[in-house]
Amino acid sequence: MLPGIHPVIGLDAGAATVHQRAFTVASAGASADRAVVDGAIMLARTVVRLAQTPDERDRVLAAQQRRAAR
Repeated sequence: MLPGIHPVIGLDAGAATVHQRAFTVASAGASADRAVVDGAIMLARTVVRLAQTPDERDRVLAAQQRRAAR
């Protein structure tokens, strides 16, 4: 098992929800650009925290080595 995130990142799409045309249009705007950056920061922080936690880092590296050896 690897650390991960499953965030819900805000996007200013008015009343539109995913799978609606208005949401598609909003996904090409400045709010969507900010959401992408927010998501990238969350992913980076997850990696940094993993790297700074020796027990978790060792566990994840060992799991990766086991998978690679298959």
